[in-house]
Amino acid sequence: MASLRVAAVQFPLGEKQTAQSFLNKVQIFIKEAHDNGAQVVVFPELITTELVDWDKNTDAEQLQAIALNFTPLYIEWLKVQAQSYKISVLGGTSPRAVDGQIFNTAILALADGTTVLQDKVFLTPDEKKWNWEAGTEFKTFNTPWGKTAITTCFDCEFPIVSKMLSKAQPEVILVPSWTSTESGLNRVDWTAKSRAIEHYAFVVKTGTVADPTSTQIHFGKASIITPQDVGFPTAPIEGNLNEASIIYSNLDLNLLRQRRKETGYFPDKEQKIRKSALKLIMD
Repeated sequence: MASLRVAAVQFPLGEKQTAQSFLNKVQIFIKEAHDNGAQVVVFPELITTELVDWDKNTDAEQLQAIALNFTPLYIEWLKVQAQSYKISVLGGTSPRAVDGQIFNTAILALADGTTVLQDKVFLTPDEKKWNWEAGTEFKTFNTPWGKTAITTCFDCEFPIVSKMLSKAQPEVILVPSWTSTESGLNRVDWTAKSRAIEHYAFVVKTGTVADPTSTQIHFGKASIITPQDVGFPTAPIEGNLNEASIIYSNLDLNLLRQRRKETGYFPDKEQKIRKSALKLIMD
């Protein structure tokens, strides 16, 4: 593909929904993205927590029920939506049960019905409190638009993940997130920008926002980020903070591929072709 039109959803998480009302809400955003010509739509992290009644103080048990009973159905539902609307859908992430363990798993349903699952590999304090497990594999995968990776929220911040990206050289990095403070948002935003620069890649990052009735705190927005070089925008396309919406961008994949060959400002490539060894000197 020469170009890719992407949509990043600032998804408003509200009070506890039924499974059907939640799916109806997700479908509205998928349809809107489709109607606006998007080929990929990206939802934020843990949007299925809209099925949780946080006032009951049994969140770990409720999340386990989602992992066991809802997530398998959600994966199949996303496949149907992707094929029906002919649009690839990163349906955010959801707790997923595997052999008695629960992972925070990103679910990408491609328009042809293929599904890619990526477990989050670094857990936040809340996820540790819920006794979830960290993923042990980081994947890159081929899609109709090119080599792609998913770094869920906290994962985007880690040097070892960036090192793995260096080996795979993805053209598009998808970053579903949920942040509840300005500093949390900044951590993901700033490292997402770093990934775009050092790996000379497009980064599509999105986050949850707070429905006015929500008892949970959200501090989020979406960003579509390009390498900072000739021919690319000098600033990300960003949504309005904490506002339910979709942002769009057309990613020029041909330009990315051509500039990767020509530019002297591709840090990962320059690091690999450096002729002299680099030494660390510590006092």
